[in-house]
Amino acid sequence: MSQSPKLSVVRRWHRALGKGNVIPSSSRSLAALALVFLVATAAAAQDYNAAIVKYCQARVGKRVGAGECAHLATEALRAAGAEFTHTDANGQRIADSPKPGDYVWGQLIYKKEITDGRDTEDWRADKKARPGDIIQYGAARFASGPTIARHTAIVATVDKKRMPAEVYQQNVRTATLRPAKDRTDGRVVSRGPGFDIRGLRGGRVMIYRPIAPANPAPVQVTLTNNSDAAPLTYEYFGKATTLGGRNTQGGFRYIWGRGPGATTLTVDGDAYTIRHRKGYEFYTKSDGKIGLREVP
Repeated sequence: MSQSPKLSVVRRWHRALGKGNVIPSSSRSLAALALVFLVATAAAAQDYNAAIVKYCQARVGKRVGAGECAHLATEALRAAGAEFTHTDANGQRIADSPKPGDYVWGQLIYKKEITDGRDTEDWRADKKARPGDIIQYGAARFASGPTIARHTAIVATVDKKRMPAEVYQQNVRTATLRPAKDRTDGRVVSRGPGFDIRGLRGGRVMIYRPIAPANPAPVQVTLTNNSDAAPLTYEYFGKATTLGGRNTQGGFRYIWGRGPGATTLTVDGDAYTIRHRKGYEFYTKSDGKIGLREVP
């Protein structure tokens, strides 16, 4: 059985100490720092995963964002305190991989791809999925029948082999595991059996582990249009931007900014203060004007 890096470090030092060896103080300091880093990194990852599962479970039967599958993952990552904007430390967008539309959700820990009949499977990290990991499907064809051009789901439970068993997902017909065809069917969060990755017959499946925020912008928020306006126009940094109608793919987005004006968003003539890593929805007020409010 393979050991985690954290346990390997601890056991090597314990064996050395047990033999009465004298460990140089400089080496002890480096080892201590390395161990602290490993423990902190592992703990943070576990915290992100647990928070993501808690977020998803609380929203089963509800629509998140504008109802798209990726909106659920984005909001769960935001709420958990993890990176959710697909942006690196230099403020550059993290490119889809391996192909356009294959969103990158964090640290890649697993990839299975079948191309021209050739099956490649690659485990990274600890060779097991965890609840709260993000699954990205690309042109995935399964033995059970469905072909999924693009889909995002979140691991809810794992089986004895530590592969995803149940998932949280949105924008699917859960009875047949087919993409939803209209604005209401399947466009709420559900929990149930996911696509069997071991039954992949074509395309690719990637599993990602949440990571710490990388985007350096001091203000990062999500916006959902739940108002009667379709499309809706708002201003950020003095620039007019449109958002699609309620319960549509274009009715949700994340934005970020820095400097003067980064915490102010204007809609329908009124200015609103926005706070870092919060989610917001546009809604129709009783007087017919469009307002902005924070959502859980």
